[in-house]
Amino acid sequence: MNIVNVDEVIQNSRFNRFHLVFLILCTFMITCDGYDTFMFGTIVPSLMKDWHMSAVVAGSLNSYALVGMGLGALVLSPVAD
Repeated sequence: MNIVNVDEVIQNSRFNRFHLVFLILCTFMITCDGYDTFMFGTIVPSLMKDWHMSAVVAGSLNSYALVGMGLGALVLSPVAD
């Protein structure tokens, strides 16, 4: 059985094309994940006007969305693993 020292492997590794592609893909996924929250913040003034919502209701909707995402992550991440 071979013993692998993780610290040594990390210290001796070089940043190569694989790492760059991996970094770009992770950045893209994080951007896509946060896009819905960003767009909600962008269109809230129009929604408040068109749907006759107060700022409290609009803030509550955004909070409920974030709580839902958090609970969904906690419940569904073990299923995905």
